[in-house]
Order: sequence, then C-alpha cells, then structure tokens
Amino acid sequence: MNFLFDTGRPSDDVTDRAAAEEPTEGTKSRRTKLLQGATVFVVMFVVLWWALSRAQQDAE
Repeated sequence: MNFLFDTGRPSDDVTDRAAAEEPTEGTKSRRTKLLQGATVFVVMFVVLWWALSRAQQDAE
C-alpha cells in the first residue's frame, strides 16, 4: 500500500515542513464556523432577495 503514497519527492520538502510547523491552537472552533456560515447565508439571502425584488419592480 505504500506505493499509493510515494510521490517521488524528498521528505524534507518545503510544504511538508510548513505543514508540520502550523500551530494547532489557531484552528477555528465549531461555534465560530457555524456563526460564519450563518452570516454568509443571511447575507447571500438578503442580496438575492433585494436583487430579485428590484428586477420585479423594473419589470412593472
């Protein structure tokens, strides 16, 4: 099964070192992700509603 993960690059690749040095304390909590997702949903809903209502007024 090791042949699936062998990409032919050296193990001291820059991206490997950067990934290993990432702090784990900076990750977002589940609550933060939920609030950000809800905010994006509400903003998108309001923009879509505003655009559709404006297009309907222009049609009249």
